[in-house]
Parts: sequence; structure tokens; C-alpha cells
Amino acid sequence: MSAVAVDVLTAIYAAGGTVRIAGEDRLKVSAPAPLPNALMDRLRAVKPDVTSLLCAVPADWIAGVASLEAECPPTAVRPEHWSAFVIAAKRFLDSWAIKAIDFGWTDLELFGADASRPEIAWLNSGLLWSLPNHTILDLWPDRAILRTPNGSPQTFYRTPHLRVRTLPWEIY
Repeated sequence: MSAVAVDVLTAIYAAGGTVRIAGEDRLKVSAPAPLPNALMDRLRAVKPDVTSLLCAVPADWIAGVASLEAECPPTAVRPEHWSAFVIAAKRFLDSWAIKAIDFGWTDLELFGADASRPEIAWLNSGLLWSLPNHTILDLWPDRAILRTPNGSPQTFYRTPHLRVRTLPWEIY
């Protein structure tokens, strides 16, 4: 897959459109108004990657991440943290989502934020809230190995929710 496929899908969703697989080697694009030709050309250029992404990653993850705007944080979240989270979420879809799905990670375990205090990243947050300052080195069924800003490894354990979590696209 490619980051370009994630970017193209994000642009289509941002324009009010959707993309789904409509048969072998066919994508169906729906939108309330015609999408720009340049965007459709970009979709055609990365069609195999978009198809792979749509086959492997839940559509609600793609649509949810696509709906996030780095420049428009929820009032409870610091703008710099939100922007970094949105970038990390898009990068995750491109590089680690399939492995996470294979290991059974859920959307709340990955993207979830504490429902009553989403601004506190360490409080009952999913894995991706750690990524603005860390990068994933490896992913396992029960944990993720992260690299901290100083290069040290750190383990994020997949644990039961201590409190109610919400998805970032539902925080607003």
C-alpha cells in the first residue's frame, strides 16, 4: 500500500464521496457532486493500492481517519497534539493497520481516547495517541513496541479499557 492511497481516499471522503469495491478490478465512487478530474486521475493512478487498502482495512477506520482534520482539533485537545495524532493515524493505516487487524486489535484499542478526558493522551487512550511522540517498531497480539523520541524502546500493552473510550471522529 502507499500513503498516496490513504491521501486520495481522505480527499474523496472530505469531498463528501465514498469509494467501495464493485467487483473484480472495479471501484465504485459515489459523491453528491462530481469530484474534480484531478482527484479522479489520482485515484486511477493508485487504484491497486486503494483496492488493497479497501480489501484489508475496515471501511469505518478509513472513513473515520479521513474525516479528521489536522487543523481543526476538538476543543478538549491541544492543537499540536491533535495535528500529530491525525498524521500518525493516516501513517498507521498505510503501514500497520493490516497487521493490527490480523492480531485482532479493535478500533478503540488503536484510535480510542478517554471519553471524558480526550486531551490526556496517557489516560486510557488507544495506541495511536502515543504515536505523536513515538513510532511503532513492531506490533504483537498483546503489545506494541515503540521508539521514544530519544531512541529508547517502550512497550505499549494492549489492556482492557479502564474507562469508557470514544473514537476521535466522535469527539466533536
